[in-house]
Amino acid sequence: MTIVIERDDVEVHELIDALAVDSPVTRVPWKPSVASMFGERLLRSTTGPLGRQAGRVIARSLALVTGVALAAASGGLGTARASQRLATPRVTRRATLATSPDQAELVSRIAGPRFYHAIDDFTASPWAPVRVLEAERKLIDSCRGVFAVSTTLADTLAIRHGISRASITVLPNAVPADLIATVPPVPHLRRHEAADRAPPVAGVLGSLSSRIRLSWLREVVHATPWLHWRFVGGITESELAPGDRFHLRWLEGHPRCRFEGRRAYRQLVQYATKLDVAVMPYSERSNNSHGSPARMFAHLAAGHPILSTPGCDQVDELAGKLVTSCDDPGALIAELEHLRDRRFDDGLHRARWELAHQHTWSQRAQVLRDVIDRG
Repeated sequence: MTIVIERDDVEVHELIDALAVDSPVTRVPWKPSVASMFGERLLRSTTGPLGRQAGRVIARSLALVTGVALAAASGGLGTARASQRLATPRVTRRATLATSPDQAELVSRIAGPRFYHAIDDFTASPWAPVRVLEAERKLIDSCRGVFAVSTTLADTLAIRHGISRASITVLPNAVPADLIATVPPVPHLRRHEAADRAPPVAGVLGSLSSRIRLSWLREVVHATPWLHWRFVGGITESELAPGDRFHLRWLEGHPRCRFEGRRAYRQLVQYATKLDVAVMPYSERSNNSHGSPARMFAHLAAGHPILSTPGCDQVDELAGKLVTSCDDPGALIAELEHLRDRRFDDGLHRARWELAHQHTWSQRAQVLRDVIDRG
């Protein structure tokens, strides 16, 4: 049995869904928007001793509330001793998997082997990085093993906390196996066909913010009048730099750009199959370099050409030559024109589809299960 304190994150949900197929799992929901680091995110405008004390009270209250969920999930909440259990919730289980640093206080109250799955570098957040660092250190010190979504993040955690790199298992994001086509995909427009169908479509999947190069996109859209664009994902206003708002508004108002808005994770995978070419215009802002690009695995399953920009190390590490890296807007434009001349057939559709089969959530869950079993 594994208890998972489950951060409200679609990739975490997919991983635990896959784990639960073959292993007994007790899932305890954890909302980071509420259970934020010692209440600091709720009290960003509050400073001084009062704010710090209020943050501690909120953190303890949240730990108690989640402790109730843990005890209830284990069938251990008796009416006679309920108040005593709430004061110091302890649940004995084979293993506990934490998914966020702000769970450190709660995890410290749970007996048995503990593991931490780091899905991001939370210290890169603009709010309370010191508090996050303290909690991350407390959590990792209490864990028998750590998972990280990228090699870069694993290396960073090992150096930051002085732990053995061998104790950290790299566990990237993935794609649902049931959404990968049973036969290799082919280009939408064959080479021998005339280009008289609807204009080709380039796509940008995922959240829109300054973590992608919006200024580059504006330049590229302007320079490719023969290409239509589809943006599938919500706008993350909190990560949108003031200078990028102008570029985003320009794109939103352009007649060849279609904004689909926020969509469920599995719908993103389905949208990918409708594209002729994918563009992943990562920037070097925030923690992109430590991340694992979920959108890349969706594009690999769809098979179409993928263009990327510098900013996310895992793209080159896992996809290699199946993704074309472009160092500036001019290189993006030139590569799109080259693909247009080839009817968006670069001869790598099948290779991408085959690679996607090596990066499914089921395979990730098996790695997770194996490490926990050994622990």
